[in-house]
Amino acid sequence: MARRTFLEYLNEAIGASVRLPARMRSAANVALADFTRNQYFDSLPISEIYDLLKGYGIYWEESEGIYTGREGRISEDLYDADGQMYSNANLVMTWHKMPESGRYEVVAYVS
Repeated sequence: MARRTFLEYLNEAIGASVRLPARMRSAANVALADFTRNQYFDSLPISEIYDLLKGYGIYWEESEGIYTGREGRISEDLYDADGQMYSNANLVMTWHKMPESGRYEVVAYVS
């Protein structure tokens, strides 16, 4: 019987056995960077980010009311198309509302 790593035991214990491939993460991050680079938004682009990630087979459950305030940061679990949580990835998003224009600066990436 082959030896198992601690990470394999940990993933089994938390029920997370699906891993996001590095190429998929990288492609999604390039798309997120292109979408948010040098952009300011009238409101937080939650739906647009969800749709962008969906194009890469990456999903998350949007939390009601958590995306509020002049500044914020979230870290959301990510799932595959079958609803299995990725054991090695989260969506990280930060935002800041500019005082002069009232528009949002957003940074989002898959960790």
